[in-house]
Amino acid sequence: MADESPDRFAEPTDDDLARVATILGKIGGPHVGWGAQQSLDVLLVERQLAAERLASDRLTRATWVLAASTVALVLATIALVVVTVTA
Repeated sequence: MADESPDRFAEPTDDDLARVATILGKIGGPHVGWGAQQSLDVLLVERQLAAERLASDRLTRATWVLAASTVALVLATIALVVVTVTA
């Protein structure tokens, strides 16, 4: 029974591991051996960046919705003042 929780990471694919090994190989050179901890660190940093980007996008969207709502309230207030003054 697989857990589909968004808080759990999927198992890294062979392509993911090869890409991480390439990144670490370019950083350390051919004479440095990297272990599983360093590979996990790279994968976690990538996922953290993706999560932060998603949170930033959501916050930006919420800010625009709040700004649009504020403009709508200003227009409604102006209309209410105009109706009140002309009545």
